[in-house]
Amino acid sequence: MFWFVCDVCSAGLSRPATNLKRHNKFLFNEEQEHSCWYCERDFNRSNNVMIHTAFGTKCI
Repeated sequence: MFWFVCDVCSAGLSRPATNLKRHNKFLFNEEQEHSCWYCERDFNRSNNVMIHTAFGTKCI
């Protein structure tokens, strides 16, 4: 398992992205795409899913 920082969650933080917070962690799956549970929880209010990729963020 590989853990990384969610750029969306950490976008508003003044600390560097290397300083992890619990909700900033997300897990790559076999397709190298993943969902940040913290972001997705808020984003799903509009019935969309926010997917964080290694190269940025997209909405599907």
